[in-house]
Amino acid sequence: MPPKKRAKKDGGSDDVKMEDAPLTGSSKSNNNRGNDQTDGGREEGSGPSELFGSNNDQGNDQGGKEGKEGGVSSQIPPKEKKPDPRTQTLRRYEALLENRFVWQDGKPEPFANLRGDDTVSTPVEWEILEERTRNELLERRKNCSPTPEGTEGEIFSVDFEWRERRVHCETFTNVDLSLPNPFTNSAILAEVDRKLADWDNQHPKVHQKLVQLVAAKKATDKAFENSEALISEAVSMIRSRNPNEWEDMQKDYDAVLKKKVKDFPLPAEYKKRYDSVQRAWKDWSRQDETTDKKRNNDRNRYASDKTNNILRRPSYNGDCNAIYVAFDNSDKMIIFLDPEGIQTAYDGNILDQMKRDACDFYFLKEPNPGGNKRHISQSDHMMRNRKLKPWQCGSDHYGHWHPQAHENGPIIETADSHEKVTATQKQLLLQFLSNTGGCMTRLLDFWFGVWERDLRLRYRNIYRDSPEFARLPPTNRGHDETYCLRVSVCNRPTDYHRDHKDIEGGLVGLVQISDFEGAAMCMNQLGIALDGYKDGAALLFRGTEIYHYISDWTGDFRYAFDHTTHSSVGKAVELHRETGKLAEPKDDKKSGKRKRSPSPEAEEGEEEEH
Repeated sequence: MPPKKRAKKDGGSDDVKMEDAPLTGSSKSNNNRGNDQTDGGREEGSGPSELFGSNNDQGNDQGGKEGKEGGVSSQIPPKEKKPDPRTQTLRRYEALLENRFVWQDGKPEPFANLRGDDTVSTPVEWEILEERTRNELLERRKNCSPTPEGTEGEIFSVDFEWRERRVHCETFTNVDLSLPNPFTNSAILAEVDRKLADWDNQHPKVHQKLVQLVAAKKATDKAFENSEALISEAVSMIRSRNPNEWEDMQKDYDAVLKKKVKDFPLPAEYKKRYDSVQRAWKDWSRQDETTDKKRNNDRNRYASDKTNNILRRPSYNGDCNAIYVAFDNSDKMIIFLDPEGIQTAYDGNILDQMKRDACDFYFLKEPNPGGNKRHISQSDHMMRNRKLKPWQCGSDHYGHWHPQAHENGPIIETADSHEKVTATQKQLLLQFLSNTGGCMTRLLDFWFGVWERDLRLRYRNIYRDSPEFARLPPTNRGHDETYCLRVSVCNRPTDYHRDHKDIEGGLVGLVQISDFEGAAMCMNQLGIALDGYKDGAALLFRGTEIYHYISDWTGDFRYAFDHTTHSSVGKAVELHRETGKLAEPKDDKKSGKRKRSPSPEAEEGEEEEH
């Protein structure tokens, strides 16, 4: 289903942009926040006419008066009036507002195949079903003989069938989620690097510190003027040299750090220009052509290409539509993927409806095109996907969080669901989240409860105790809300990163509704690329622990919806629960924050959001 073409601003179609659409008095207020939209819109015929009166009624009253004054027994027909353009506009916008993204038959209950003839409606009954599902899967897994996978000797798999579905489980015997760095004892990443050695030799890595050194040394030239040009020239010089020559350059750099600049000409001038290069470097290194970032993206593109046989593609005898579950050495779930998550929980018609709504919503409300470092390869991605237009690509954040660099400040609603949207767009967003978003949430909530019920309770308590004025309303009536933040990634690539702002040890939930080929979820630390992460897929994994990225994809559209909660929100809520304070000054040196696995290619350029 290709997305619609953007409507012209002067068009008269109902499919118009909603930036300036007014909210009428008959529309629901934002205080109701979309909770009542699930059961359908208002009855036909209500709307602007109730506010402004009927033109015919006004004419009849006027005609009756004229008849009496003239002594004529019959009424004089009223003069026909032209339709009020304002009334017509309000009527059209109200119809769009009240009925768009609202499913008239309501949202279906998920997992009819698991519920069977049992009545499952209360939270307790759903928890019983979750526990039964978990026990069934673990019992089937226990009764199978494990088979070695890969060449590292630390992966074992089992295959079995469960309720007419195929299931492929893997255990990573040297991965331990209880450790600060779960991959300390694993050799999988080293094996991936070994397979990429030939590529690395052909594409020498640029060391940022050495670039700074070379640029600073060249800055002693009196002809020095342009810092950015100087840095670019230094990058080219570094890339042209043999890596074996870098040792001497590193010694020079160390000498500079110790302020041993006497061997350089014009020490004072050198210091001045060196500082200038450092300032220019800060701005320059944020761009697409940063020293190692683009190279690392190219490296991961090569690794994720299945024809190069770098990453494994877990499957059930070649069937990537099988459910995939990965465990650590203590049987703690690392990854859960159901490639047919929506189709299994509901049916194909619901998936089609969700895809139509997503395309319509992001036609009426364009995604935020703001750039960040998890999507710096977007320009290359657009070159490979000529069908995509810039206005179709972006990322929106819906929910509540702490703004970047204000983790000790107040919790606020995200700008994409607050000040960056009009009242009409906000109402449409709430209706979209209540229906399409609500079905996604129920799907992820269920599997979250199957594998990590206690952790899910912590997430729910954080949402419940967050400030009511900041949080969005629950997406499903009668069910506790789990996640505080949703991120829609629209038609973008996703580069190598870790979800470092999310709850440590938590589970990020993703759902894709798309029309594309490719976009495997890749995790080099586990040596895998999940081809089953496709249209309708539901995925849960440890986003704070595992570096991940999406392989190349082509197609008409791809919408990925991330569900998460930021760690700072959880800490603030728990602090308020214990002390009544909203926040307290943070001392990073004393915070005891867990150290992560070293990955300079990702850590150096991580940005703040999903």
